[in-house]
Amino acid sequence: MRDFRASVGRLSTAAIAAALLFAAPLAAQGPPVQQDQMQMQMPDSVQEMITEAQAIQQEVQQLQMQAMEENEELQVMRDQLSEMVRAAVSEIEPEFDQLIERMGELEQEFMAAQQSQDQEALQQLQMEATQVQTRLQTAEQQAMEQPQIQEEIEVFEDELMAEMTLHDPDAPQKMERLEELAARIEAAMDGVG
Repeated sequence: MRDFRASVGRLSTAAIAAALLFAAPLAAQGPPVQQDQMQMQMPDSVQEMITEAQAIQQEVQQLQMQAMEENEELQVMRDQLSEMVRAAVSEIEPEFDQLIERMGELEQEFMAAQQSQDQEALQQLQMEATQVQTRLQTAEQQAMEQPQIQEEIEVFEDELMAEMTLHDPDAPQKMERLEELAARIEAAMDGVG
């Protein structure tokens, strides 16, 4: 459920920028979470909030994609921000590229261990994937907290929201509702978990 919270959590441009920058490498991190089992343990009210949040998130992502596709200035800003964050992450975690590469290898090894039903190997791979993922996320978080990067993110966020609002005047309200739902879901999940 942490993956859902992370994706719905403060869907600010920091999250958007992180998703744009690291979507491919960090999306392929070890085994998938058993969401069906977790959803069965949740009250209906939480299920309803999750369903609403997912629907709004889909609309917001579509608006973001449309805004990015139609505004070259935003694309340039995104690319510059991406470079700035990558440089900061690489400075914080000099082995960043090797860690990303290792995550890909771990995914392949994990799938092979699953096929051969090697539980011991699965556990070891899961532990290593968790350690690598933690290092990557820590470096990314530290980079995103740097004042200069935060300023650039805010500028990008404002420009992106302005462009999204041109396509859908309700975009700001959708973002607010998404953040509200994320906070309520997290509070409910903390109560359950």
